[in-house]
Amino acid sequence: MLFISIAGFPVHASGPYGERYSFSQSAFRIQETNSPGITFVLNVTTPLTGFNYQFSWAVTDPTGAIQTKTTTVNSVPSTFATSVTYPTDFGSTTIAYVGEYNITVSQSSPPPITKAATSLFQVGLTDAVEYQRTQPVSMIAQGYRSAENITHNKTGQFAWCPRLYLDKYSILRSSRKLYSDTDWVSNT
Repeated sequence: MLFISIAGFPVHASGPYGERYSFSQSAFRIQETNSPGITFVLNVTTPLTGFNYQFSWAVTDPTGAIQTKTTTVNSVPSTFATSVTYPTDFGSTTIAYVGEYNITVSQSSPPPITKAATSLFQVGLTDAVEYQRTQPVSMIAQGYRSAENITHNKTGQFAWCPRLYLDKYSILRSSRKLYSDTDWVSNT
C-alpha cells in the first residue's frame, strides 16, 4: 500500500467529456538531488467509464529543456488516479539546475488533447529557504565540472563575526558535498 503526503491545495479543471481533474503534488520545493523527488497525482472523476485514458506529463526545467512521461489507465472506473514522481519516473533525468520548474499534464486519449493541470515547483541548493540560527544547513550541488569553483554568500539579519567567514568551495564532479558547520573557516 502506498501513502503519499500531499502539500498545498489541489488544482481543479474540467475535460471535454465532463471529466473533473484534481491535481496535487507532494512538495513545492526540493533540493537539487534526485531523491526523493516530487510525486504528482492527478485524480479524475466522471470520466467516460470503460475507456482507456492516457496522460502526458511534461516537466520544463529552468533552461527550457522538457522531459516527458506517459501514463495509461485502462478501462477506467467512475473515479481514478494516476501519478508520476519527478525525476524517478522520467528515465535518466537528473535534477541539475536550481530555479523554477513547470509541470503540465495533458489528457491525450480519448481525444481531443486537453490540458488537465499545470503547476510549478522550485529546486534549490539548500534543503530549506530559511533557517533558524542553530539549524544545520544542507547544501548539495550537481552538474559542476571537476574542480570548478563556486561562491556561496551568506546573507541575513546578523552581526558580523570577524573570526568566521565562508569563501569558495571546489566541488568534484564525482561526488556531492554536504556542507555543515565544519565548513566554516577561521581567518585568524
